[in-house]
Amino acid sequence: MNRLICHVTITNDEMKLVDRIAEKIGYASRTELVTDLLRCLIHSKPFRKDTVELNAILTAESRLSEIRDAFFEVIDEYAFPVIAMHGADYTYRVLAEDIKAWMYKKCRAVPQDADIKEWMKIYAAVKKGEIISYRIEQTTKAFAEELEEKENEAYA
Repeated sequence: MNRLICHVTITNDEMKLVDRIAEKIGYASRTELVTDLLRCLIHSKPFRKDTVELNAILTAESRLSEIRDAFFEVIDEYAFPVIAMHGADYTYRVLAEDIKAWMYKKCRAVPQDADIKEWMKIYAAVKKGEIISYRIEQTTKAFAEELEEKENEAYA
């Protein structure tokens, strides 16, 4: 994969704001935020404009979109907790064959490994807020259970 450089025209104050936003929503850098923003822009339907040219592109890619949507549904249903707690790369390593089987059952299509890896990254970017919320919920639950155990041991 080739890396490309993207130049933006914003003020220093705006760049500082972008850095603060990136940090507050869980990104390690503005580059990571902008990369995910661009992936969301490209692959998420809510961001797509309704233009003749884009509709022509989308029509040509409609089957691909259906397969990608099915992939996201499969991940939502079967792998969301794994991605949330361990990340897209780990999820791919441990569930790749299962994901292929689920995809075949759902839409009779099996993406190649490279596409599954890329779509996992896109999924993680699109669902970043939900993923962070899920991790906080799970961490809080585990902490509460540990605290309760310690309190019970102290009274025993």
